[in-house]
Amino acid sequence: MDDEKALLPCPFCGAPGEIEHSEQYGWWQAQCSNCGVTCSECDINSHADAVARWNTRATPSGWVSVPVEPTAEMIQAMNDRMHEGADYIAENSIEYALFAAVYKAMIAAAPHTGER
Repeated sequence: MDDEKALLPCPFCGAPGEIEHSEQYGWWQAQCSNCGVTCSECDINSHADAVARWNTRATPSGWVSVPVEPTAEMIQAMNDRMHEGADYIAENSIEYALFAAVYKAMIAAAPHTGER
């Protein structure tokens, strides 16, 4: 099994990540195969922990993490706000499809982390 496939690309240059291990000192570290940025800490003592640390991404201040696809609750909140307390919007309705399409277009147009 190729465990390297579990690594996300480098958050800075997009190149593949890789894992290094020191048998002598017992540490593991994740790093970029291109720019060399690392995610090393003294207490990373397993391959799985190194992968988990590398794959963890911080959300910058002023940003929020949202799903790529809107949830039913998000669609309902949009409907409620636009129609100030309108009835529940059915998932198979034209309005639901429209709101979902608008949301997806907004996500596609949003800048990626670090782009503002």
